[in-house]
Amino acid sequence: MSKIRSYTLRAAGACAALALGLSSCNKFLDIQPKGTLPADVQFSTLKGYEDAMYGVYGTLAGSDLYGKALTFGLADQLGQMLGQLGQVDREAYNTLNYVYDDAAVRSRIETTFSQLYIAISNVNSVLSHAASPSFENRHLATIRGEALGVRAFLHLEVLRLFARNYSLAQQAGGVTEGIPYSYDYDLKNKQVFTLQESYQRVLRDLDEAEVLLASDESIQPSNPEQTDFYANRTTHFNKYAVYAIKARTYRLMRDYTNAARYARLVTEHKADFALVDRNSYTSRAVTFPATGEMIFGLWAPRQMQLVADYLLSQAGSGNIVEGRRAESLQSLYSSSAGGAGATDLRLGAFYRNESGAMRFIRFLADASTVNNVEARYRGIALLRLPEMYYILAEALYDSDRSGAYAALNAVRLSRGLDEYSGTEFASREAFEEELMKEYMREYAGEGQVFASLKHYNRPFVSITGDRTFQPSDQIFVLPWPLSERQLGNRIVTR
Repeated sequence: MSKIRSYTLRAAGACAALALGLSSCNKFLDIQPKGTLPADVQFSTLKGYEDAMYGVYGTLAGSDLYGKALTFGLADQLGQMLGQLGQVDREAYNTLNYVYDDAAVRSRIETTFSQLYIAISNVNSVLSHAASPSFENRHLATIRGEALGVRAFLHLEVLRLFARNYSLAQQAGGVTEGIPYSYDYDLKNKQVFTLQESYQRVLRDLDEAEVLLASDESIQPSNPEQTDFYANRTTHFNKYAVYAIKARTYRLMRDYTNAARYARLVTEHKADFALVDRNSYTSRAVTFPATGEMIFGLWAPRQMQLVADYLLSQAGSGNIVEGRRAESLQSLYSSSAGGAGATDLRLGAFYRNESGAMRFIRFLADASTVNNVEARYRGIALLRLPEMYYILAEALYDSDRSGAYAALNAVRLSRGLDEYSGTEFASREAFEEELMKEYMREYAGEGQVFASLKHYNRPFVSITGDRTFQPSDQIFVLPWPLSERQLGNRIVTR
């Protein structure tokens, strides 16, 4: 049985086996489980653990998480990257304008919060049983490492969306609310830790994952049809994904020494990762599996249909999901700054002008071809190499200016642009503004821009170009579900 076929079947059984009584698992299954498998049976074999992890990854690929909401859906609306620009869809309009007290908007946000914690609960079930397994097998360490990495990854996602900007909170002093950090496989309300302690718990999980995945080197090729759980590692949370999330975490904390250290562990691992040559950019790096650039992603058999249904509808401008206005995108992708030339390949690869509406075609250009997409291209890239270069550039600006420009230029050259000379941005503020633009150029459709707007904490322009938003917690800290507030959660300050 190919990995593509078994992925769905195993995920079905695994979701049932986790025995949480959660309906979320059913949303991505091709075959519904008819019953639940007792946990002592599910986790009595190595295959049972593998199937449980397939279930976790299948849950992440659902439309309420990375299949849509946290990539080209809610997250990219909040990042002013994609949306319906007319006022016909009031929910979309209110999301783009951060009207969080709108009932429909709040419901979407609460669904995101709850689905993240459901996924975390699923991971915790694997970790709970792996802590005292009924048998011995060397591969259990790999599974534990993956699970710990995913738990840290998901809690960091909650922090990026539902907690304050870390560095601003540190500057303000005092005790700042973080998030519930969950170690259990139930959905009871968890204790809320301080912001600093929440970040430290992310790092502790990553530290343990790094040790457990120390020998995890069979990363490429990214071939979802490969049957070996321990060889096709870009579609599993592998050792380099741990390094990448450590780099992301330290960047958000503005701990630039450690951010640079872990970003380099990825960028310097040339055996598996390299930015594509500009001549093969559109054929290799635009979509999953982004060979050589994808650090971690999900195989998702239904992904192209989600893309077609949401991004390629046939309604007119203002009522379709589209990108920023044409003139705004032309300005964003302009290569004239600092005299740098050439053409940014990303603009044409990501957008198509349809009578003034900038259709987002990065993942699929024509809805009628959805069934023609080969199975190996049906997936979601969650961590890609350019982010590591951006983190490295930001981290090095004060201590190694030439190194910072070299990191930024590496991505520019790959995307068809010329290098910056090293004198264009005389201040950190100006350099970070350019990095913010790079996140917008590179990560359209991937849900990364909102977190960077929050990180840099500067005024930003709306998707329609007619409004400037001032950074604030009212925008950048999404509201928690009311049940989390009403049931007595308290901040743990230890």
